Amino acid sequence: MHHSDLHAHDIFHNLLESRATPVAHIVLNRPESLNALSREMMDRLADIMLEYAQNPKVTAVLISGRGPRAFCAGGDLRAVFVARKKGDFPFLSTLFAREYTYNLRLHSLQKPHIALIHGIVMGGGVGASVHGSHRVMCETTSLAMPETGIGYFPDVGVSNIFHKAPGKIGLYLALTGARIDAADALYAGFGTHFVPQSCFAELERALLKAAPSTLDHTDAVIKPFCETPPASQLRENQDLIDESFTGSSVHEILENLRANPHPFCQETYALLKTRSPISLLVTHEYLRRVESLSFEETMRLEYLMSQHFVRGADFIEGIRAAVIDKDRRPQWQHAAIQDVAHDEVSAYFDATPFETNLPFPA
Repeated sequence: MHHSDLHAHDIFHNLLESRATPVAHIVLNRPESLNALSREMMDRLADIMLEYAQNPKVTAVLISGRGPRAFCAGGDLRAVFVARKKGDFPFLSTLFAREYTYNLRLHSLQKPHIALIHGIVMGGGVGASVHGSHRVMCETTSLAMPETGIGYFPDVGVSNIFHKAPGKIGLYLALTGARIDAADALYAGFGTHFVPQSCFAELERALLKAAPSTLDHTDAVIKPFCETPPASQLRENQDLIDESFTGSSVHEILENLRANPHPFCQETYALLKTRSPISLLVTHEYLRRVESLSFEETMRLEYLMSQHFVRGADFIEGIRAAVIDKDRRPQWQHAAIQDVAHDEVSAYFDATPFETNLPFPA
């Protein structure tokens, strides 16, 4: 794809779109920020998903990330930090409403949606791919929903993947924020195909040329490029994960891990102890609550939770430690999960502080 085929919709050229063929091609183009999604990019993505769904000339959608290091590292956390410091809650309200509206529209798109995922893919980047029909992983793919490590919760509707993942793997990934490779991402249900990164450019050309309009035709175009992924570590640790992540509470999970001398369990225990206690408890409760909800209801609940998190202490401290000061030493509001009161957790699911101020979808 040449620059001449692309037109940018904002002055920073952060999101490139091409409609040179019936396959609409989106390129996330902020390589210096690992293609993190700015407010403008979220806005445009939410709008174009609706356009693509309604436009009969668009048969399929292809999304990729520019630059060697990342498909998309997630939402723009720096912008969240700045807005929170200024007390700009209208910005934070709109930001999450638009991102979750994008996730919802992608989820309901009735056309093939192919994401070519290389390098880092986290948070909002997972949301920009996983709700589409085809998620092509490669040997450089490194995927995580790391939100409990920044005082937030694994959002963007990824709970629907967690719930379908084998055994307790979804709960393990949601709570730990563990980083996984392509083999694990395929095993857990985040990925659908494994293609070597060296074939991505050729696969891109093949998809644009074939202009598939059905899932089967899309599969047929991708299949010749596919290879067998390496063995999955998650599959290897499945039994340990299933044994450890049973029980009705985070406390029980931590006790299970602490009591098991296996190195994997000890490492996982140590990892969980570094995570935000309120994030762990709210995430555990969130996953329980959304099990019976539709995707749209899930996204509406996430939006409510997001507005509680942006007002809380841990999310802003988590962003400070990871992105602003980069000291990786967050000082969480609570020293341990035992210090979090039950009503502090349930407050994250309470709509009354916002009354009807949260329009969604937006």
